[in-house]
Amino acid sequence: MSEQQKDRKLVPQLRFKGFNDPWEQRKLGSCLNLLKDGTHGTHQEADGPYLLSAKNIKNGKVIFDKSDRHISFDDYNQIFHNYELLPNDVLLTIVGSIGETAQVPEDIPPIAFQRSVAVLRGKNNLLNSYLLDYLRTENVQNQLRQFTSISAQPGIYLADLAEIKIAVPASDEQRRISAFFKTLDDLIAACERKVELLKKRKRYYLQQIFSQRLRFKGFTQPWQERKLKEVALIVMGQSPKGENYTLNHDDPILVQGNADLVNGWVKPRIHTKEVTKEAMPGDLIFTVRAPVGEVGKTSYKVVLGRGVAAIRGNDFIFQVLLNARNEKLWSRISSGSTFDSISSTELENFTFFLPEYNEQVAIGLFLQELDAISSLNDRKINLYQYVKKFYLQALFR
Repeated sequence: MSEQQKDRKLVPQLRFKGFNDPWEQRKLGSCLNLLKDGTHGTHQEADGPYLLSAKNIKNGKVIFDKSDRHISFDDYNQIFHNYELLPNDVLLTIVGSIGETAQVPEDIPPIAFQRSVAVLRGKNNLLNSYLLDYLRTENVQNQLRQFTSISAQPGIYLADLAEIKIAVPASDEQRRISAFFKTLDDLIAACERKVELLKKRKRYYLQQIFSQRLRFKGFTQPWQERKLKEVALIVMGQSPKGENYTLNHDDPILVQGNADLVNGWVKPRIHTKEVTKEAMPGDLIFTVRAPVGEVGKTSYKVVLGRGVAAIRGNDFIFQVLLNARNEKLWSRISSGSTFDSISSTELENFTFFLPEYNEQVAIGLFLQELDAISSLNDRKINLYQYVKKFYLQALFR
Protein backbone atom coordinates (compact mmCIF):
# COMPACT_ATOMS: atom_id res chain seq x y z
CA MET A 1 0.00 0.00 0.00
CA SER A 2 1.38 3.42 -0.96
CA GLU A 3 1.89 6.29 1.48
CA GLN A 4 -0.89 8.19 -0.27
CA GLN A 5 -3.30 5.29 0.30
CA LYS A 6 -2.34 5.20 3.98
CA ASP A 7 -3.12 8.94 4.25
CA ARG A 8 -6.55 8.40 2.69
CA LYS A 9 -7.37 5.77 5.28
CA LEU A 10 -6.54 8.31 7.98
CA VAL A 11 -8.72 11.09 6.57
CA PRO A 12 -12.02 11.00 8.49
CA GLN A 13 -15.35 10.72 6.73
CA LEU A 14 -16.60 13.90 8.39
CA ARG A 15 -14.54 16.81 9.65
CA PHE A 16 -14.79 20.48 10.49
CA LYS A 17 -14.31 23.16 7.85
CA GLY A 18 -10.76 24.41 7.42
CA PHE A 19 -8.98 21.17 8.35
CA ASN A 20 -7.51 19.13 5.50
CA ASP A 21 -4.30 17.49 6.74
CA PRO A 22 -4.38 13.70 7.12
CA TRP A 23 -4.34 12.23 10.60
CA GLU A 24 -1.43 10.16 11.87
CA GLN A 25 -1.95 6.66 13.19
CA ARG A 26 -0.02 6.11 16.42
CA LYS A 27 0.22 3.57 19.19
CA LEU A 28 -1.35 4.99 22.32
CA GLY A 29 1.76 4.42 24.43
CA SER A 30 3.90 6.58 22.16
CA CYS A 31 1.58 9.56 22.72
CA LEU A 32 1.53 9.47 26.52
CA ASN A 33 3.65 11.03 29.23
CA LEU A 34 1.92 8.87 31.82
CA LEU A 35 0.31 5.43 31.64
CA LYS A 36 -0.16 3.89 35.04
CA ASP A 37 -2.70 1.78 36.86
CA GLY A 38 -3.83 2.27 40.45
CA THR A 39 -2.46 0.69 43.57
CA HIS A 40 -2.04 -3.09 43.79
CA GLY A 41 -1.47 -2.93 47.55
CA THR A 42 -3.69 -3.72 50.51
CA HIS A 43 -4.69 -0.66 52.47
CA GLN A 44 -6.40 -0.34 55.83
CA GLU A 45 -9.53 1.73 56.23
CA ALA A 46 -8.73 5.16 57.68
CA ASP A 47 -10.05 8.74 57.76
CA GLY A 48 -7.90 10.11 54.95
CA PRO A 49 -8.29 10.35 51.15
CA TYR A 50 -10.71 8.27 49.10
CA LEU A 51 -9.61 4.99 47.52
CA LEU A 52 -11.81 4.46 44.46
CA SER A 53 -12.17 1.74 41.84
CA ALA A 54 -13.74 1.05 38.43
CA LYS A 55 -17.24 1.19 39.92
CA ASN A 56 -16.69 4.90 40.62
CA ILE A 57 -16.16 5.72 36.92
CA LYS A 58 -19.60 5.89 35.32
CA ASN A 59 -21.20 7.85 32.49
CA GLY A 60 -18.12 10.01 31.98
CA LYS A 61 -17.87 11.07 35.63
CA VAL A 62 -16.00 10.22 38.82
CA ILE A 63 -18.82 9.36 41.23
CA PHE A 64 -18.27 8.80 44.94
CA ASP A 65 -19.71 9.62 48.35
CA LYS A 66 -18.95 9.17 52.04
CA SER A 67 -19.73 5.44 51.86
CA ASP A 68 -16.68 4.80 49.63
CA ARG A 69 -13.39 3.59 51.10
CA HIS A 70 -10.88 5.91 52.76
CA ILE A 71 -7.19 5.30 53.41
CA SER A 72 -4.53 7.01 55.50
CA PHE A 73 -2.46 9.93 54.21
CA ASP A 74 0.63 7.78 54.69
CA ASP A 75 -0.75 5.19 52.27
CA TYR A 76 -1.89 7.95 49.92
CA ASN A 77 1.59 9.49 49.83
CA GLN A 78 3.15 6.06 49.28
CA ILE A 79 0.86 5.42 46.28
CA PHE A 80 1.89 8.74 44.71
CA HIS A 81 5.56 8.70 45.71
CA ASN A 82 6.73 8.79 42.08
CA TYR A 83 3.88 10.58 40.27
CA GLU A 84 0.85 12.75 41.00
CA LEU A 85 -2.73 12.75 39.81
CA LEU A 86 -3.45 16.01 37.98
CA PRO A 87 -6.73 17.72 37.05
CA ASN A 88 -7.87 16.65 33.54
CA ASP A 89 -5.85 13.41 33.60
CA VAL A 90 -7.82 10.72 31.75
CA LEU A 91 -9.18 7.74 33.69
CA LEU A 92 -9.96 4.41 32.00
CA THR A 93 -11.41 1.33 33.69
CA ILE A 94 -9.31 -1.75 32.85
CA VAL A 95 -10.55 -4.47 35.23
CA GLY A 96 -14.09 -5.79 35.56
CA SER A 97 -16.14 -3.08 33.88
CA ILE A 98 -13.81 -2.20 31.00
CA GLY A 99 -13.83 0.93 28.85
CA GLU A 100 -15.53 3.50 31.10
CA THR A 101 -13.82 6.89 30.92
CA ALA A 102 -13.68 10.18 32.80
CA GLN A 103 -11.34 13.07 33.50
CA VAL A 104 -10.06 14.05 36.93
CA PRO A 105 -12.15 17.10 37.92
CA GLU A 106 -10.52 20.38 38.83
CA ASP A 107 -12.03 20.66 42.31
CA ILE A 108 -11.84 17.05 43.48
CA PRO A 109 -10.59 16.19 47.00
CA PRO A 110 -7.56 13.89 47.41
CA ILE A 111 -8.32 10.52 45.75
CA ALA A 112 -6.40 7.42 44.74
CA PHE A 113 -7.46 4.47 42.61
CA GLN A 114 -7.16 0.72 42.82
CA ARG A 115 -5.57 -1.22 39.96
CA SER A 116 -8.92 -1.44 38.12
CA VAL A 117 -8.40 2.13 36.87
CA ALA A 118 -5.62 3.38 34.57
CA VAL A 119 -4.40 6.98 34.51
CA LEU A 120 -3.42 8.43 31.11
CA ARG A 121 -1.80 11.77 30.35
CA GLY A 122 -1.07 12.89 26.79
CA LYS A 123 2.13 14.43 25.48
CA ASN A 124 2.10 17.84 23.82
CA ASN A 125 0.78 16.34 20.57
CA LEU A 126 -2.18 14.64 22.27
CA LEU A 127 -4.69 16.70 24.24
CA ASN A 128 -6.28 14.92 27.19
CA SER A 129 -9.72 16.16 26.15
CA TYR A 130 -9.29 14.68 22.66
CA LEU A 131 -7.93 11.43 24.11
CA LEU A 132 -11.00 11.16 26.35
CA ASP A 133 -13.33 11.43 23.34
CA TYR A 134 -11.27 9.02 21.25
CA LEU A 135 -11.26 6.34 23.95
CA ARG A 136 -15.07 6.35 23.76
CA THR A 137 -15.17 5.48 20.06
CA GLU A 138 -16.31 2.07 18.86
CA ASN A 139 -12.88 1.62 17.26
CA VAL A 140 -11.07 1.83 20.61
CA GLN A 141 -13.78 -0.04 22.51
CA ASN A 142 -13.43 -2.93 20.03
CA GLN A 143 -9.64 -2.95 20.51
CA LEU A 144 -10.12 -3.00 24.28
CA ARG A 145 -12.39 -6.04 23.95
CA GLN A 146 -9.80 -7.81 21.80
CA PHE A 147 -7.05 -7.19 24.37
CA THR A 148 -9.18 -8.20 27.35
CA SER A 149 -7.76 -11.22 29.16
CA ILE A 150 -10.35 -13.81 30.11
CA SER A 151 -10.14 -14.79 33.77
CA ALA A 152 -12.29 -14.70 36.90
CA GLN A 153 -12.34 -10.94 36.41
CA PRO A 154 -11.65 -9.66 32.87
CA GLY A 155 -8.83 -7.16 32.57
CA ILE A 156 -6.36 -5.39 30.28
CA TYR A 157 -2.60 -5.21 30.84
CA LEU A 158 -0.96 -1.80 30.55
CA ALA A 159 1.43 -3.17 27.92
CA ASP A 160 -1.55 -4.14 25.76
CA LEU A 161 -3.21 -0.81 26.39
CA ALA A 162 -0.09 0.94 25.08
CA GLU A 163 -0.52 -0.98 21.78
CA ILE A 164 -3.99 0.45 21.11
CA LYS A 165 -4.00 2.26 17.75
CA ILE A 166 -5.36 5.80 17.69
CA ALA A 167 -5.64 8.46 14.99
CA VAL A 168 -4.08 11.79 15.91
CA PRO A 169 -4.87 15.04 14.05
CA ALA A 170 -3.09 18.36 14.52
CA SER A 171 -3.59 20.05 17.88
CA ASP A 172 -5.93 22.74 16.49
CA GLU A 173 -8.25 20.10 15.06
CA GLN A 174 -8.11 18.16 18.33
CA ARG A 175 -9.24 21.32 20.16
CA ARG A 176 -12.10 21.87 17.70
CA ILE A 177 -13.31 18.28 18.07
CA SER A 178 -13.02 18.39 21.86
CA ALA A 179 -14.92 21.68 22.06
CA PHE A 180 -17.74 20.19 19.96
CA PHE A 181 -18.12 17.14 22.21
CA LYS A 182 -17.86 19.31 25.32
CA THR A 183 -20.83 21.32 24.04
CA LEU A 184 -22.83 18.10 23.66
CA ASP A 185 -21.72 16.88 27.09
CA ASP A 186 -22.73 20.21 28.64
CA LEU A 187 -26.19 19.99 27.00
CA ILE A 188 -26.62 16.44 28.32
CA ALA A 189 -25.45 17.46 31.80
CA ALA A 190 -27.83 20.46 31.85
CA CYS A 191 -30.78 18.23 30.93
CA GLU A 192 -29.73 15.65 33.55
CA ARG A 193 -29.61 18.38 36.21
CA LYS A 194 -33.04 19.59 35.16
CA VAL A 195 -34.47 16.06 35.32
CA GLU A 196 -32.99 15.55 38.79
CA LEU A 197 -34.43 18.89 39.93
CA LEU A 198 -37.84 17.94 38.53
CA LYS A 199 -37.70 14.59 40.33
CA LYS A 200 -36.88 16.31 43.63
CA ARG A 201 -39.74 18.76 43.06
CA LYS A 202 -42.09 15.90 42.23
CA ARG A 203 -41.10 14.02 45.42
CA TYR A 204 -41.72 17.20 47.42
CA TYR A 205 -45.21 17.66 45.94
CA LEU A 206 -46.05 13.99 46.47
CA GLN A 207 -45.14 14.28 50.15
CA GLN A 208 -47.02 17.55 50.61
CA ILE A 209 -50.14 16.50 48.70
CA PHE A 210 -50.56 13.01 50.18
CA SER A 211 -49.93 14.28 53.71
CA GLN A 212 -52.67 16.87 52.92
CA ARG A 213 -50.38 19.73 53.99
CA LEU A 214 -50.89 21.13 50.47
CA ARG A 215 -54.31 21.24 48.82
CA PHE A 216 -55.66 22.89 45.70
CA LYS A 217 -57.85 25.94 46.13
CA GLY A 218 -61.54 25.18 46.41
CA PHE A 219 -61.20 21.68 47.90
CA THR A 220 -62.01 21.31 51.57
CA GLN A 221 -63.72 17.93 51.92
CA PRO A 222 -61.88 15.44 54.15
CA TRP A 223 -60.17 12.51 52.46
CA GLN A 224 -61.56 9.04 53.11
CA GLU A 225 -59.50 5.97 54.02
CA ARG A 226 -59.84 3.28 51.38
CA LYS A 227 -58.37 -0.08 50.45
CA LEU A 228 -56.99 -0.41 46.92
CA LYS A 229 -59.43 -3.23 46.07
CA GLU A 230 -62.35 -0.89 46.89
CA VAL A 231 -61.44 1.67 44.21
CA ALA A 232 -59.57 -0.27 41.51
CA LEU A 233 -59.77 -3.59 39.70
CA ILE A 234 -56.64 -5.69 40.40
CA VAL A 235 -55.49 -8.55 38.15
CA MET A 236 -52.57 -10.63 39.45
CA GLY A 237 -50.28 -12.08 36.80
CA GLN A 238 -49.82 -15.72 35.91
CA SER A 239 -46.79 -16.76 33.87
CA PRO A 240 -47.31 -18.73 30.64
CA LYS A 241 -45.30 -21.91 30.16
CA GLY A 242 -41.73 -21.30 29.07
CA GLU A 243 -42.11 -23.22 25.82
CA ASN A 244 -44.74 -20.71 24.72
CA TYR A 245 -42.39 -17.69 24.88
CA THR A 246 -41.60 -16.24 21.44
CA LEU A 247 -39.92 -13.29 19.74
CA ASN A 248 -42.73 -13.08 17.17
CA HIS A 249 -44.15 -9.56 17.26
CA ASP A 250 -47.50 -10.92 16.02
CA ASP A 251 -47.92 -12.82 19.30
CA PRO A 252 -49.23 -11.11 22.45
CA ILE A 253 -46.76 -9.03 24.47
CA LEU A 254 -45.65 -10.63 27.75
CA VAL A 255 -44.87 -8.38 30.74
CA GLN A 256 -42.88 -10.19 33.41
CA GLY A 257 -41.42 -7.48 35.63
CA ASN A 258 -39.46 -4.27 35.92
CA ALA A 259 -37.31 -5.14 32.87
CA ASP A 260 -40.40 -4.59 30.71
CA LEU A 261 -40.95 -1.03 31.98
CA VAL A 262 -38.92 1.76 30.37
CA ASN A 263 -39.44 5.35 31.53
CA GLY A 264 -42.73 4.36 33.13
CA TRP A 265 -44.23 2.56 30.13
CA VAL A 266 -44.35 -1.02 28.90
CA LYS A 267 -41.75 -1.63 26.20
CA PRO A 268 -42.32 -4.90 24.27
CA ARG A 269 -39.47 -7.34 24.89
CA ILE A 270 -40.85 -10.90 24.91
CA HIS A 271 -44.01 -12.36 23.40
CA THR A 272 -46.06 -15.46 24.16
CA LYS A 273 -48.46 -17.82 22.38
CA GLU A 274 -50.24 -18.58 25.66
CA VAL A 275 -52.65 -16.02 27.12
CA THR A 276 -53.07 -16.31 30.91
CA LYS A 277 -53.99 -13.04 32.65
CA GLU A 278 -54.31 -9.82 30.69
CA ALA A 279 -54.01 -6.06 31.11
CA MET A 280 -55.79 -3.58 28.86
CA PRO A 281 -54.42 -0.36 27.32
CA GLY A 282 -54.41 2.35 29.99
CA ASP A 283 -54.01 -0.08 32.89
CA LEU A 284 -51.32 0.48 35.50
CA ILE A 285 -48.60 -2.18 35.71
CA PHE A 286 -47.30 -2.90 39.21
CA THR A 287 -44.37 -5.17 40.06
CA VAL A 288 -45.18 -7.65 42.86
CA ARG A 289 -41.85 -9.50 42.87
CA ALA A 290 -38.32 -8.17 43.27
CA PRO A 291 -38.22 -5.28 42.95
CA VAL A 292 -41.64 -4.72 44.56
CA GLY A 293 -43.46 -1.47 43.92
CA GLU A 294 -42.26 -0.28 40.53
CA VAL A 295 -45.20 1.13 38.62
CA GLY A 296 -45.84 2.07 35.01
CA LYS A 297 -48.54 2.16 32.37
CA THR A 298 -49.30 0.15 29.26
CA SER A 299 -50.54 1.43 25.92
CA TYR A 300 -50.87 -2.19 24.73
CA LYS A 301 -53.05 -5.15 25.55
CA VAL A 302 -50.54 -7.43 27.32
CA VAL A 303 -50.23 -10.81 29.01
CA LEU A 304 -49.22 -10.59 32.68
CA GLY A 305 -46.48 -12.80 34.10
CA ARG A 306 -46.45 -13.63 37.80
CA GLY A 307 -44.03 -10.79 38.57
CA VAL A 308 -46.63 -8.11 37.88
CA ALA A 309 -50.22 -7.13 38.47
CA ALA A 310 -52.53 -4.89 36.47
CA ILE A 311 -54.43 -2.16 38.30
CA ARG A 312 -57.32 -0.42 36.57
CA GLY A 313 -57.14 2.98 38.18
CA ASN A 314 -56.90 6.66 37.31
CA ASP A 315 -53.88 9.01 37.40
CA PHE A 316 -54.47 9.73 41.08
CA ILE A 317 -54.11 6.01 41.91
CA PHE A 318 -50.95 5.94 39.76
CA GLN A 319 -49.47 8.78 41.83
CA VAL A 320 -50.53 7.09 45.09
CA LEU A 321 -48.55 4.01 44.05
CA LEU A 322 -45.53 6.14 43.06
CA ASN A 323 -45.61 7.89 46.41
CA ALA A 324 -45.80 4.53 48.23
CA ARG A 325 -42.67 3.44 46.34
CA ASN A 326 -40.84 6.67 47.18
CA GLU A 327 -41.76 6.30 50.86
CA LYS A 328 -40.54 2.66 50.78
CA LEU A 329 -43.91 1.37 52.00
CA TRP A 330 -43.68 -1.76 49.87
CA SER A 331 -40.34 -2.80 51.36
CA ARG A 332 -41.94 -2.73 54.80
CA ILE A 333 -44.86 -4.85 53.60
CA SER A 334 -42.63 -7.40 51.83
CA SER A 335 -39.91 -7.52 54.49
CA GLY A 336 -41.33 -10.67 56.07
CA SER A 337 -40.98 -12.67 52.84
CA THR A 338 -38.04 -14.96 52.10
CA PHE A 339 -38.19 -13.62 48.55
CA ASP A 340 -38.95 -9.93 48.02
CA SER A 341 -42.61 -10.10 46.98
CA ILE A 342 -46.13 -9.19 48.05
CA SER A 343 -49.28 -11.28 47.81
CA SER A 344 -52.59 -10.42 46.16
CA THR A 345 -54.12 -9.97 49.63
CA GLU A 346 -51.42 -7.50 50.66
CA LEU A 347 -51.86 -5.51 47.46
CA GLU A 348 -55.67 -5.54 47.66
CA ASN A 349 -55.63 -4.39 51.29
CA PHE A 350 -53.12 -1.59 50.72
CA THR A 351 -54.71 1.38 52.50
CA PHE A 352 -54.51 5.06 51.59
CA PHE A 353 -56.58 8.26 51.77
CA LEU A 354 -58.76 9.23 48.83
CA PRO A 355 -60.18 12.70 48.10
CA GLU A 356 -63.38 13.43 46.20
CA TYR A 357 -63.30 12.70 42.46
CA ASN A 358 -62.74 16.28 41.22
CA GLU A 359 -59.78 16.71 43.58
CA GLN A 360 -58.38 13.38 42.36
CA VAL A 361 -58.54 14.71 38.80
CA ALA A 362 -56.86 18.01 39.73
CA ILE A 363 -54.05 16.24 41.58
CA GLY A 364 -53.59 13.66 38.82
CA LEU A 365 -53.38 16.32 36.10
CA PHE A 366 -50.92 18.47 38.08
CA LEU A 367 -48.54 15.60 38.80
CA GLN A 368 -48.94 14.21 35.29
CA GLU A 369 -47.79 17.57 33.91
CA LEU A 370 -44.61 17.35 36.01
CA ASP A 371 -44.04 13.83 34.65
CA ALA A 372 -44.51 15.09 31.08
CA ILE A 373 -41.88 17.83 31.53
CA SER A 374 -39.47 15.29 33.00
CA SER A 375 -40.13 12.88 30.12
CA LEU A 376 -39.48 15.66 27.60
CA ASN A 377 -36.06 16.26 29.12
CA ASP A 378 -35.37 12.50 29.15
CA ARG A 379 -36.08 12.47 25.41
CA LYS A 380 -33.72 15.43 24.93
CA ILE A 381 -30.99 13.52 26.77
CA ASN A 382 -31.56 10.47 24.55
CA LEU A 383 -31.43 12.67 21.44
CA TYR A 384 -28.18 14.38 22.47
CA GLN A 385 -26.65 10.99 23.33
CA TYR A 386 -27.68 9.66 19.91
CA VAL A 387 -26.15 12.70 18.20
CA LYS A 388 -22.96 12.24 20.22
CA LYS A 389 -22.74 8.56 19.29
CA PHE A 390 -23.24 9.41 15.61
CA TYR A 391 -20.47 12.02 15.61
CA LEU A 392 -18.10 9.79 17.58
CA GLN A 393 -18.42 7.29 14.72
CA ALA A 394 -18.36 9.81 11.89
CA LEU A 395 -15.53 12.06 13.10
CA PHE A 396 -13.23 9.22 14.12
CA ARG A 397 -14.00 6.73 11.34
